[in-house]
Amino acid sequence: MLRNRPDMTALNSRSEAIIARYCAHLPKEFETLITLLEGANVELQRSSGAVHQLNQELHRMSGAALCMGFPFLGSELEKAFRLVQDLRLNGVSDPERVLKSIASKIYALARLKEQVTPDNSLLMRKVINPVTAMQAPSRRRLEYLQEILAEERIIFADDDVSIRMLMREILVSLGVLNVATVSSGEEFLDMCSAFKPTLVITDWHMKPINGLELLERIRFGRSNLSPDTKVIFLTSKGTLAHVQQPVAAGCDHFLVKPFSRRLVERALLNVTEYSAAAGADAEEHEIKRTA
Repeated sequence: MLRNRPDMTALNSRSEAIIARYCAHLPKEFETLITLLEGANVELQRSSGAVHQLNQELHRMSGAALCMGFPFLGSELEKAFRLVQDLRLNGVSDPERVLKSIASKIYALARLKEQVTPDNSLLMRKVINPVTAMQAPSRRRLEYLQEILAEERIIFADDDVSIRMLMREILVSLGVLNVATVSSGEEFLDMCSAFKPTLVITDWHMKPINGLELLERIRFGRSNLSPDTKVIFLTSKGTLAHVQQPVAAGCDHFLVKPFSRRLVERALLNVTEYSAAAGADAEEHEIKRTA
């Protein structure tokens, strides 16, 4: 029997509190970015440490802005992240000029922080979710999903605390009784022995162990989990070029930022139905083989 749907008013209230927390911390995060920029300029000729930290922080902040309902901020931070990524990986003829260009963009974005409020979040305005026009899952599929999720143990790995808080609220609202969140692949590996997750949702860019490395460890038996553990990959881009590596490494499904309750629900439905179908096929094959 389908259990009562969650109190969406309460869920929205908790989501708003998470967004408010994000907005309150944003000025400090921009201060951190500016400090890293200054360090990158100083260390440019001596070390890539500050540049690497700047790269990591820009990626984290861009993903958080998208998930909190601020797509313009997320998109602009993503552009700055790509510039720093190119600087790190490929080098440029005039790195100081590139850093000045990045600094100019970040200073301009920092001046907009007063506009980053819960009232301006598209997530709270309920217009960010592109799947609102999609057909909702049938009652029978929702009953199935609730039964399955009550038994699942899910770990979500992401390096941004606001995104972790939002995903936890969504998973709990969908009926997941056992949820854990971690900030890196390393923390995940430390926790999985005791928590014993049956399903993993992981972001890509984390340190010291990123999501792709974590996926590969799981699939090649270099973790305490079964190599067949279901893995949903969280990414900022859903283009074919961007997802080729996780697909080759064996991820089961993708979630593209910004995610919503409906998108998470569909991803879980996809991987749990596929897993159940695969199990049923294997059982049928075994029966035929031994008959």
